[in-house]
Amino acid sequence: MVRYLNFYYYMSTIKHYYEKALSEIEKGKSLNDLYQIMYKYEKLEDYNACAGILKAINKKTNQKGK
Repeated sequence: MVRYLNFYYYMSTIKHYYEKALSEIEKGKSLNDLYQIMYKYEKLEDYNACAGILKAINKKTNQKGK
């Protein structure tokens, strides 16, 4: 049960940062700005935040090619 709760916490954290990053992109924030924010989280060793932000960046860059 504890493993499941930990997994749920990590996934919900990643989803939170993913949705926040997508929202920021829609508001006009540049991908470069998001990379800089992601780097700050990396320095803080908050890898769940990095994963969510990177997922949003990847989604946005994949849409540009379509």
